[in-house]
Amino acid sequence: MLTSAPMLQLPDFNSAFIVECDASGSGFGAILHQGGGPLAFFTGLSYSDMLSWPLTSVN
Repeated sequence: MLTSAPMLQLPDFNSAFIVECDASGSGFGAILHQGGGPLAFFTGLSYSDMLSWPLTSVN
């Protein structure tokens, strides 16, 4: 549980970007970072047609 909003970092276009994602039957989320703090977040709910997809496809 977050107690405060994380501060987004500015990107360093000379460094690699990393996307980490996770999914479940009810939702999915992703974070973009470069090894330090987050650059961006994305979350969403899974739709009924997505429930038949293998989790490797959702991730």
